[in-house]
Amino acid sequence: MKTYCNNYLKSGQKIGLIFLMVFMGLSFILNEAQSSVRPPRQSVKYKIPVLQNPELEPFADYYFDVKWTSLSPNNRVIKYHIPLELDGVGQEIQLTETSPNQFTGPKATAECTEQASPVCMIHYKNLDKNPEAAKTAIINTYKDTSFQLGRIGVMEAFISDTEPDGVMTFVGNIHDK
Repeated sequence: MKTYCNNYLKSGQKIGLIFLMVFMGLSFILNEAQSSVRPPRQSVKYKIPVLQNPELEPFADYYFDVKWTSLSPNNRVIKYHIPLELDGVGQEIQLTETSPNQFTGPKATAECTEQASPVCMIHYKNLDKNPEAAKTAIINTYKDTSFQLGRIGVMEAFISDTEPDGVMTFVGNIHDK
């Protein structure tokens, strides 16, 4: 690198290159500082129970990120969006801990296990639903027709239930975040 700089770059270009490298280093440091202030994101496996249609089981798992924020030891908040291909809306769900491992919000309640990687049983109420938008999202996301049909079956099971349920399993140790 030093030989390249000496042979091919003029002094003004060298200064510009050094400035660029310093700027990139500072940007990285600032980005890391900002990310430590943000609420932690945690990946989850989300399963829709399809007990009435066991053939849909292979299509009933979804993976997405959840924000898990601890305001104090017994005051935690879980925040996420239902996948668009499930409800057709992609609505945000926010649950606040009301008692140890019991969470509630305007559109859902949850009971979670107290483990390094919690499992939460989610029970929804008053969800907005748009089956046509969900079906369009599925068709636009997956090319395999049999997978599309399986996902549409899961979506229909989720939407047809007046108060659908889901099981959220946190991937990895939540307390490391």
